[in-house]
Amino acid sequence: MVATHSTDELAQLADPAKNLVPSLGIVGIEVSQKVANIVGELRMSSGVIVAAKAAETSGLEAPLEVGDVIHRVNGEPVTSLDDLQARLKALDVSSPVVLQVERDSRLQDVIQEQ
Repeated sequence: MVATHSTDELAQLADPAKNLVPSLGIVGIEVSQKVANIVGELRMSSGVIVAAKAAETSGLEAPLEVGDVIHRVNGEPVTSLDDLQARLKALDVSSPVVLQVERDSRLQDVIQEQ
């Protein structure tokens, strides 16, 4: 988990309207050098970091925490916010979503049932 002052910095970088990922219940921002400086060393230099939990969701929330970095969706790499949105939209609504997430410098799978 990212320190509180870092989570505030991350939230300030995100535009809730533009960066909302309603199917996951998060506001995400792309990993960049600026973001990496805030959160510290990352295992991979691409992905989408959870900047905040969303107030509005599509009804299902993935068990994600602020500071988590999403690197893959169902085994497919995520390199940008648009990439994440496209991969989520392409999924069958009844299939589970497996996110490869970096949390506390460790990679783990987070499963969201639809």
